[in-house]
Amino acid sequence: MMTKYPTPTRFFDVGTGSGILAIAAKLLGANFVCANDIDAECMAVAADNAKNNLVHDIEFLSTPVSQIQEKNFDMIVANIQSQPLKLLVSEIIKRVHPQGVVILSGILVSEKEDFIEFLRQNNATVVNTQNLNDWCAIVCQKTAQ
Repeated sequence: MMTKYPTPTRFFDVGTGSGILAIAAKLLGANFVCANDIDAECMAVAADNAKNNLVHDIEFLSTPVSQIQEKNFDMIVANIQSQPLKLLVSEIIKRVHPQGVVILSGILVSEKEDFIEFLRQNNATVVNTQNLNDWCAIVCQKTAQ
């Protein structure tokens, strides 16, 4: 889904886990890449994965999204199951540039419509969705105010 949109200048991977999406963003040409996870072990693994792939200059932060000061990201991705993701959506939306995109995945197709309604209630406008087997990705933007 990331490659369907222009390469972002500023990229944020929420709940990075292994760091694969942050690494991919850097390899695709993003200038500033930030990745966070509240699991310290994940952050160590992500940093090692970046190093092993000869990718440098990713800012790995083991702090909650709400405490990250950076804003105006051109692209934010989060591959997290829907229930924990719902707890993060408002903080994610606050950090995306008004014309930027947020790509959310890890959502079951059976939860898709409810999740889309949740996004609408949280200042996000859905611009694209894609299903793959039982999972879906939802692309949204900050609703213009």
